[in-house]
Amino acid sequence: MIDINGWEPGPQERTETIHPEPAQALAALLDADPPGPELPPLWQWLYFLDRPRTGDLGADGHPRDGHFLPPIPDRRRMFAGGRLTLHRPIRLGDTLTRRSETADTRLKHGRSGELLFVTVRHTYLRDGAEIAVEEQDLVYRSGDPAAPPPPPPTSRRRWRRRGRCR
Repeated sequence: MIDINGWEPGPQERTETIHPEPAQALAALLDADPPGPELPPLWQWLYFLDRPRTGDLGADGHPRDGHFLPPIPDRRRMFAGGRLTLHRPIRLGDTLTRRSETADTRLKHGRSGELLFVTVRHTYLRDGAEIAVEEQDLVYRSGDPAAPPPPPPTSRRRWRRRGRCR
């Protein structure tokens, strides 16, 4: 049974300058021209990143612990969707503050058991003015006790290439 009584993560703020290098790197990966002076929608995901140590990652490759992660045993998470509203463009060189907060939590029952839906709202501020709002809908459930545990993320795997790479 999922129990989140007492779990009330407060808001967090983080300030970062939108440097061109992450956007240039993504553009190069996509074989596209670098953006400028405005970021395309959703490219803000290149910024405000956490950089946890490998040993702090769970079996799913995400951090085991985090401010907005509910206290659910053997938690499994899924991205369920989101929304982005841009009031003003995010520009290279901007110094932005991202205020993150829990906007909604709902416990539902599905065929696979209890599911906790969490909406995290990120409000982007430039000079104190709201320029964008992003909401991410995340779904959490307790792990299946009958399923074998996944291998730890630091285990070595052998990779091999089949066929030719282009």
